[in-house]
Amino acid sequence: MTTTRRRILEVHYRALGRQLTMTQIAEAVGWKSYSSANSHYGRLAKLVGEQVGFRHRSCHLASLCTFVRPEEKGDHWLIIMRPEVAAALKSLGWFEVGQSK
Repeated sequence: MTTTRRRILEVHYRALGRQLTMTQIAEAVGWKSYSSANSHYGRLAKLVGEQVGFRHRSCHLASLCTFVRPEEKGDHWLIIMRPEVAAALKSLGWFEVGQSK
């Protein structure tokens, strides 16, 4: 687990309702564009999906998240961490209150 991937997961895990846009994730990690967050999170999701035998036909990130399509043109997709992923992260104790790495 790289520091960057762990930080992405932490940002998403700690978000209200575990819901963010890729732009919000990118900003929280310190990137200028959502495309960096999309790329890093997508590669992590592909690795996780391969390890647990989950394969989504159109989007690797679906192994970790669900999505809400924007209602208005120009709005961003809402990315929601799957409850199972949040539960797994909680069981690891990575992001307990007061911890940040």
